Amino acid sequence: MKRILMPALVIMFIPLCLWASYGKSNVLQKEIKRSPLIVAPLPTTTLQPQPSPAAPDKGCAKNTFYPFTIHILSSQSLSDAKRSMARLNATLGTVFITKTDLGATGIWYRLDYGLFPRAKEAVQQMHELQRKGVIDKGAFIGGPTPYTLELATFNAQDKKQAMQEIGRLENLGVASYLIEENGGCLRVVVGAFPDMKSTKMVHADLTQLGLKPTITKR
Repeated sequence: MKRILMPALVIMFIPLCLWASYGKSNVLQKEIKRSPLIVAPLPTTTLQPQPSPAAPDKGCAKNTFYPFTIHILSSQSLSDAKRSMARLNATLGTVFITKTDLGATGIWYRLDYGLFPRAKEAVQQMHELQRKGVIDKGAFIGGPTPYTLELATFNAQDKKQAMQEIGRLENLGVASYLIEENGGCLRVVVGAFPDMKSTKMVHADLTQLGLKPTITKR
């Protein structure tokens, strides 16, 4: 019985092996014929040039100088000078205070008005205002006041911001005013000083308030 069973098992095993080999050969054939993986090239990106940063504001180009102003009155009391300035601003519009060191007579606060390139123009304007009764007869022109302290500059279209800066400085106790240059630049400045002594004195005052004034010509 065993002799009959063994040949039968061998006969049955051979077809199974052949079938298995056939299956494997099919699998291998399929693996060989499989198309190679195609990797698409990455899209190239063109770097766009970035805009250059805006150049910093170089300030105003000074093209007209205003060494003359009208001295309306003087007081050794800053509070009195400020009250007079508030009253006259409603009429004149550009009245400002200049702190001046007069040596033996002490520190004075002058109430000044106007920007004049020539003394003749200042005199004419002063006589006109006196004739109308806007300013007192005691007003005078005096010598040149060529120096001022610049605190900020703005473009012509930013006048609102310039006036806001003047308001901010007023809250700090600083009486500043605006010079509109012919080139369209706005300068926020303090004072009209006759010499460097008074200019440097007020420069020190403003620096103590945390401001960064620049001594320049009016």
